[in-house]
Amino acid sequence: HGAGTTWARTVTVGDSAHFLGAKSGYSISKDYDFYLLAGDESGLPGMARWIESLPASARGVAVIEVPGEASQQVITAPENFEVVWVDSARRGALAEAVMAYPLPEGSVCTWLAGESGSIHPVRIWARRELGVPKGHGYAKGYWKKK
Repeated sequence: HGAGTTWARTVTVGDSAHFLGAKSGYSISKDYDFYLLAGDESGLPGMARWIESLPASARGVAVIEVPGEASQQVITAPENFEVVWVDSARRGALAEAVMAYPLPEGSVCTWLAGESGSIHPVRIWARRELGVPKGHGYAKGYWKKK
């Protein structure tokens, strides 16, 4: 329910549409040793914006779940930042890929956004296994599978 849903149900060919980029109300400190970003297509605009705004010296990974290769996008990332694409066809693939990624020692900042059920286990894992304290990351379920 909402303005986007109403628009999608009533839009017709030729109607005007105006789009804004990802919000910038949340800022990530630039002094972490490693940045871990994960999510699906709904979180992709925010992840891309953060990756592209990190300093050239930033180290990290973005694990992005998409429905296929056609949904992958070019993201300009620092030299020591990897973008990993995961196929959304298999449930649990996002969490599995994130938890299998070899993370370095040091301070880690997490940014997680996407389908609630997919990012929840990653958020719990980051707190318990990586020891990421509250306030050193962002996690938002943008939508929920029925």
